[in-house]
Amino acid sequence: MALDGIGNGNSGYDFYSSMFGTANTTASGGSNILGDYSLIQSGAYKKLLKAYYAKEEAEETEENEPVDSSVDLLNTKANAENLNNALAALTSKSLYESTGTDENGKDVYDNEKITGAVKQFVESYNAYLDSAGDLDSTSILRKTLSMVKATSGNANLLREIGITIGEGNKLVLDEEKLGKAAVTTINSLFAGHGSYGDRIQMLAGESYKLANSQAYTNNHASSYTYDGTYSILGTSNGTLDKYL
Repeated sequence: MALDGIGNGNSGYDFYSSMFGTANTTASGGSNILGDYSLIQSGAYKKLLKAYYAKEEAEETEENEPVDSSVDLLNTKANAENLNNALAALTSKSLYESTGTDENGKDVYDNEKITGAVKQFVESYNAYLDSAGDLDSTSILRKTLSMVKATSGNANLLREIGITIGEGNKLVLDEEKLGKAAVTTINSLFAGHGSYGDRIQMLAGESYKLANSQAYTNNHASSYTYDGTYSILGTSNGTLDKYL
């Protein structure tokens, strides 16, 4: 189907822009619709575009979007929590503390621990993409697309520490290159407010809440929270449930 109405200022374009975070290309640069679309043209991310046309043609609201199974939603919820936890480990100050100096007086770090933390992030990120990409939830897919775009925007720095973007927007880790990367580069990528890691962790938390809420809507389930109070959210006590 042609992208009718794109770029002519009508309401269809406004919706498309708000959904995909696109803007008209200018001579000075900026977002490009084809550039953004290329991020989602493979695999499950096509669902975002399909959802747009379905919404335009049927004049549906988000409340009328296809209902995902509770199993798929809880799987995405669990993977979002794992991703959040992996990023929490990468923000820990202790991870970047020197364990001593070498014969040349240079700081030495626990490279094995750092490598393990980065590997866990890559695995958790890819698992989240797999589970979220299988959903029909427009709201969760929008968060997922934002993750993919944030990762693409940090591709150069990620490459410096041995992480590249492969097929289906999955991350690929070169452990040998990671072992040679500057610890300060890893720290700047994942630690601190406004960092790449901070952005992905925030989106993981938002996806967690959405999956949790939608699973509850499906099941009308409830459970006891960590502090013993009765909660209507979700069917499991994940770590993040304490903050909902």
